[in-house]
Amino acid sequence: MLTSNNRNETESIVEKGDFKDNKVTSRTRERVAQSTESLSEALGPFSYNRVQSNTVTDKTQAGTIDLRSGEFEITFGTTVNNTILNYTEANQTMTAVISGSTNVETNTQKSGNNESGEFELSIETIVDMNERRVESNQTQVIDRSNVNITRKTLSETGNVKQGNYDIFNGFSEVLFGLTNSTETNQNRTIISTNTVLADTKSFTESGDLYSGEYNAQEQEDGI
Repeated sequence: MLTSNNRNETESIVEKGDFKDNKVTSRTRERVAQSTESLSEALGPFSYNRVQSNTVTDKTQAGTIDLRSGEFEITFGTTVNNTILNYTEANQTMTAVISGSTNVETNTQKSGNNESGEFELSIETIVDMNERRVESNQTQVIDRSNVNITRKTLSETGNVKQGNYDIFNGFSEVLFGLTNSTETNQNRTIISTNTVLADTKSFTESGDLYSGEYNAQEQEDGI
């Protein structure tokens, strides 16, 4: 069962322009939405209960629009944060407690012309995730933590009216990856660590949204 409550949302917009020139010379906007989400379920001997807080922040740092020519430029960012407030699992003799958070930050720059449909776009997304799971089953206890930070960037040009697009300079990488695990069972203890030394990938894609044709290429280099 999924329930969402305690939702709070605020928004502020500041815009400047010139009616005679049909221009928006400056536009900033900030929207913040906060909520608490609860999810619980039971299937046979397995059950879980999860409560987390969600915060979404949208920011338009700069924006200009020329209504006569159709030209525009905009810079905006979105941050999504999910934090576990309480998360437990149970399955017969096994119980687990999970904690952690995930933060996704995306920054976008876009320019183009609404009349012709042409546009240029650049996007950067950074995902920062950390989680800890402590699982107990009779005399065995497994304590595992995972931290992972990834970054993805791309550039794109195209025409929304004609449907063609070209994604280039696509690149994704693991900036940091670490997993620690400690397993104890009576007098025995096992400690393990796994570190991501390098995990990178480059990609390109082009196509036509109206015809459905596309060409995608990807190259991966990971250790």
